[in-house]
Amino acid sequence: MKKTLFIFVCLIAALTAGAQGNQLVYTSKPDGTLWVTYWTDKDGRRLQYSGNIVIPDYVEGTPVTGIMPSTFQDNIRVTSVVIGNNVKIISANAFYGCTGLTEITIPASVDSIGDWCFRYAGLRKATFADGDNILKIWDWGGYTIFDQCPIETAYLGRNYISGRAPFRGRNTITTATVSDNVKELQVGEFRDCTSLLTVSLGKNITAIGNDAFYNCDTLQAITMPASVTTIGSSAFAYCQWLKSATLSENTKLIKGNAFYGCKNLAEITIPASVDSIGEWCFRYAGLKKATFANGDNTLRIWDWGGYTIFDQCPIETAHLGRNYISGRAPFRGRNTITTATVSDNVKELQV
Repeated sequence: MKKTLFIFVCLIAALTAGAQGNQLVYTSKPDGTLWVTYWTDKDGRRLQYSGNIVIPDYVEGTPVTGIMPSTFQDNIRVTSVVIGNNVKIISANAFYGCTGLTEITIPASVDSIGDWCFRYAGLRKATFADGDNILKIWDWGGYTIFDQCPIETAYLGRNYISGRAPFRGRNTITTATVSDNVKELQVGEFRDCTSLLTVSLGKNITAIGNDAFYNCDTLQAITMPASVTTIGSSAFAYCQWLKSATLSENTKLIKGNAFYGCKNLAEITIPASVDSIGEWCFRYAGLKKATFANGDNTLRIWDWGGYTIFDQCPIETAHLGRNYISGRAPFRGRNTITTATVSDNVKELQV
C-alpha cells in the first residue's frame, strides 16, 4: 500500500508541473525498483519532458534502475541528461529523436542499451564511462544506437557485446578515445568514420578487429600500444591519408589486407615478433621503404592469386632481417627498388 501511494504521489507531482517540464514520472517494478517512464495527460496524450533531466540514484530510498522504452522519444526540448549510477537498463528508443540533446554519458552501471536508443538525437559527444562489466548493446535492422547522430567526440570506456559497433559509420567523428579497460576493438569498430583525425588507444588492447578502421580516410597516424598482438583483416584498409603506422613490438599476427590501399603510407617496419602476415596486406599502399626487423624466428608470409603482400607498392628501400616461408618472395617484381639490404640473420635467399 505504501509503495502504491508513493508512485501515485510521484505521478501527481509530475502532472501538476505543467505540460512540459522535467519532473520525472516513475513506474514500480516487481523487484521493488523504479524505472523512469513517459507521462500523459488525463486524456492519455503523451506530454514532453524538457530542459535538464537528472535521473537520480534513489527516490526516497528506492533505487532507480531503468528507463522504459520511448520514455523521452521525440522530446526535442530536452537539452541535457544525467543518468543515475543505479540505472542498469536503458530501453529501446529511450532518447530517439531528442534533437536538443548534444551530449550523453552512459554510466558504468548500465548493463543493457536497447535498439535505436539515441537514433536521430543531436549528440555531438558520446561517452561510455569506464567500467569492468560487459555491456550488451542491442541493434535492429542494421542500425546502431547512435544512427544519424552527428557525434564528433567518442569515448569507449568498456567492453561490450553487439551485432554492430555503436560508432560505426558516424562520419562526423573527429576524435576517438579507447580506455585501458577495453581489451579488443570489435569488428568494424570505427569503420567508415570518414572524418576521424585522432585516435588514442588504451594500453590493454590485445587485438584490432577486422575492418576496425576501414575507410577512415582522414586518419593520418596510428600508434599501437605494446599490448596489441593481432591486427585484423582490412583493419586499416583504404585509410588513404594514413602516413604513419607504428606497430607493437609484441604483434604476432597481421591478417590479410590490413593496410590495403593506404596510398600515403610511405614506410613500414614489421617487428621481429610477427609470426604471420596475411595476403595482400600492403597491396596498393604507398610504401617507399619496407623493413622486416632483424629476428631469429621464421616468418610465414601468405600470398594469394600470385600477388605478393607488397604488390603495387613503389618500394625504393628494402631490408630483409629474417628468414621466411612464402609461395612468392615479398619483394619480387618491385621494379622501383634501388637499395636492398639482407641481414646476418638470413640463411638463404628464396627462389
